[in-house]
Amino acid sequence: METDMLGLVDAEKGLVSRRIFIEPELYERELEQIFARCWLFLCHESQIPQPGDFFTTYMGEDPILVVRDTAGQMHAFLNVCRHRGNRLCRAEFGNAASFTCAYHGWTYRNDGRLTGVPYLKEAYHNELERERWGLAPVAQLDNYKGLLFATFDPTAPPLREYLGEMTWYLDAFFDRREGGVEVIGGMHKWINAVARQWPLRHRGRPRHGRRPAGCRDPGLRGGDRSRGAETPRLTP
Repeated sequence: METDMLGLVDAEKGLVSRRIFIEPELYERELEQIFARCWLFLCHESQIPQPGDFFTTYMGEDPILVVRDTAGQMHAFLNVCRHRGNRLCRAEFGNAASFTCAYHGWTYRNDGRLTGVPYLKEAYHNELERERWGLAPVAQLDNYKGLLFATFDPTAPPLREYLGEMTWYLDAFFDRREGGVEVIGGMHKWINAVARQWPLRHRGRPRHGRRPAGCRDPGLRGGDRSRGAETPRLTP
């Protein structure tokens, strides 16, 4: 049965249906219609200031690797190996010239290029086109006042247009003095152990939360870390 989405929120009375917090169908629709289409915050550029710096986060349930390559350019990739979909980088932040998958040893440079494939001659007869199997980038990546945003939708409007009047509030915090702001102190993490029926998060499991320690704005958080991303088995 099709859910009446407008009936879930009563704006005049300020009421929100509890179904939003507990029904898997609504959660899946959020992933498809919101997280897969909107511009999502990744991190602040000061969290990857040097060439080789990286930061891992999520867009919805998809793991993301944000990295400043050796040349200084910033990228955002799906944090999965293109061979079998295994999680590529398991560290939360750090500095690396390359990333090697723990499953079969495929190695990627910090600009996303596939550079190392074990048994390239024996298993692939030297026919694997490595330039086709680099890390999968997000559709769009943009920066506003040091805030890195990304979207999976190649047809999404430009970031500045998407943010609209919200930029006034961002400017008031991130652009009120020369030099901007810097995130310091790493991240705070917490786990809320609650009863299963408490709608703190979907599907009744404890929530893992995090945000930069040096910034009190709750908007500066990594993505939802509720479940590991399901990735396809990609085999050349």
